[in-house]
Amino acid sequence: MTGAGHERTPGQTTRIRGRHVVAFDTEQGGHVIVEGGEVVFRDDRVLHAGGPYDGAVDREIDARSHLVIPGLVDAHALMDIGIHLLLWDYPREEGYRPRRFVEGQGSVFDERQTRDGAEAMLAMLVRSGVTTFCGINAMVFKRWDDEPWEPPLYAEVANRLGLRAYLSHHYRSSVPIVDDLENDTLVDEARGHDGLERCVDFVRRCQAGAFGPRVHGLLFPYTQDTVSDELLRATSAAARELGVGWRMHTAQSVREVEWTLERHGRSPIERLDHLGVLGPEAMLTHVLHGRGHQGGNGLADHEVELLARSGTSVGHTPWIYLFGGRVLDAFGRYRRAGINVAIGTDTYPGDMIQEMRVAALMGKVAERAALATTAADVFDAATLGGARFLGRDDIGRLAPGSKADIVLVREDTATFAPTLDPIRSLVYYASIRDVSDVFVDGRPVLVNGAIPGVDEAELNGRMSTLLGDVADVLGGWDARGRSVDERFPTSFPVVRRRP
Repeated sequence: MTGAGHERTPGQTTRIRGRHVVAFDTEQGGHVIVEGGEVVFRDDRVLHAGGPYDGAVDREIDARSHLVIPGLVDAHALMDIGIHLLLWDYPREEGYRPRRFVEGQGSVFDERQTRDGAEAMLAMLVRSGVTTFCGINAMVFKRWDDEPWEPPLYAEVANRLGLRAYLSHHYRSSVPIVDDLENDTLVDEARGHDGLERCVDFVRRCQAGAFGPRVHGLLFPYTQDTVSDELLRATSAAARELGVGWRMHTAQSVREVEWTLERHGRSPIERLDHLGVLGPEAMLTHVLHGRGHQGGNGLADHEVELLARSGTSVGHTPWIYLFGGRVLDAFGRYRRAGINVAIGTDTYPGDMIQEMRVAALMGKVAERAALATTAADVFDAATLGGARFLGRDDIGRLAPGSKADIVLVREDTATFAPTLDPIRSLVYYASIRDVSDVFVDGRPVLVNGAIPGVDEAELNGRMSTLLGDVADVLGGWDARGRSVDERFPTSFPVVRRRP
């Protein structure tokens, strides 16, 4: 590809000539594939997306071996290292935090470690074609809330990498703990409301431009089973007053559903409907389990209908649930009911191409039907679905007036298999390594497969060190007194190198 890699000059008009361009047809209300298409942008806005452009341009980018798509919108992106790298092929245990930790003082990880995790995770998003993300951090390592310095730190890293970010303080009114090998819960309603106020303050700072034009705020009560009725109602009211959305982990496990039924007499979705907090400003992440469907433990038909009727969005994160042998029932079922479904990466590796593939394949498996979920369905969810929840018609699409969030994917690689349909090639065959260039607001943030100013090998080294720190923390919390090697055994016995 020629012409890429140069910093944008203000006022300069740039044309990208692609092999295929995924443009948004406003009359049809959806994406179309334009053979030999062109995208023209000036500063942060698209001027043209479609066939040949007749106007004058200042710069040409020859991408005639590339698929040109809108930037992907990650609806649920982990911003720090988390714990899941340690949990593959390992039986998930109930609970991690001991009482002594939750009732203690100070942070598990300092600002340097948190920044290392953020740089590694957000860089992965860039490499997979994400231009906008809704962030989350690993609350397993928080005593109650995230630290006051965390959202500004994530904003700093996102700005440095050029991403558009939707950030939050996380808050809750109860915390699960492990006490003498037994699960327990600590409750503090006042701390939950203090957390909401802290999040409201952060959103207002974002709205005032404190972190720049690409950083926005959302409210984030952390999980359905750790947030009281009063805190949920207060969150919904605050979101309406601020004019922003709110997100929450919901119906993640059968145990959560059983607890909610026992405590409230309703399933998680029924509870939220009863409280009057469902609506277009809400996105519930995961939403795997409910009163049951066709002999399984998915959402019952009436629960799906509650979500659809209220306009509530669902954030689907298929990859993270596969390691536990679980799958949404079902992506296609939710969409056919009229639910807006967005896609999120949730955990490492932060690869939206992989998430689209898994969403499509597992959507077919869940309904045992080849057309239950298609490549087009998941591409829509990864672009328009996230944008729709955020209330934006200028991202997740390439059309005149939209943001110049543009991704170039090589079609001339062995992994981007030749088919008659570049979207099927992207979803079913392409690799993150096929993403060559990414623009956010017209600025290049990935150039010829590299992030300007980021040493990938050095960053991976810092991430490996941080993963060791995570393992040490979890080993220190182990109520059974196991070593790190005992708690997280390798796939095969390790032969240690002699000194």
